[in-house]
Amino acid sequence: MAVIKNLKQLVQNGQSQTDRRARELALKSFEAAVRAVDPKRLIGSKLVLEDSILKVDGYTFDLKHFKNIYVIG
Repeated sequence: MAVIKNLKQLVQNGQSQTDRRARELALKSFEAAVRAVDPKRLIGSKLVLEDSILKVDGYTFDLKHFKNIYVIG
């Protein structure tokens, strides 16, 4: 699965062939780095939800006391 969904578009926005090649290399390097750390697995291993209790890396939150919860990662 592609990490950058519009990679082709971003590469094609380069003004020269050299620029497009540099963009492609930079974006593919970024994708490889993101895949290497696997954020989905890392987030999933730190979050546990049991009924209304959210456990985050050793901290416990009762979701009944919150209107909204935002997870960024």
